[in-house]
Amino acid sequence: NLADKLLSFWLLCLLASPVSAAVVSVVKRVIIVAAAALWFGTSISALHAFGVATAAAGVGLYQLAPSAAKARDSELDEEGQPLVAS
Repeated sequence: NLADKLLSFWLLCLLASPVSAAVVSVVKRVIIVAAAALWFGTSISALHAFGVATAAAGVGLYQLAPSAAKARDSELDEEGQPLVAS
């Protein structure tokens, strides 16, 4: 448990923002659930697998959101109006 806390603190120091820390926390929990299921030989129902997949997809989409927002904003002028090709 001490090693887990030290590793978590070390990773937190490396991350640039609290949002990144939250994303890493979610990924860590998904990995822990999957590893525990494998370790203890627990069968995972379709609903559990769907939940894990949804969490993983949510984290992935969250990582893509800033770049999509930046691309969208680059297509707008100062007033927020779409740029028109002349």
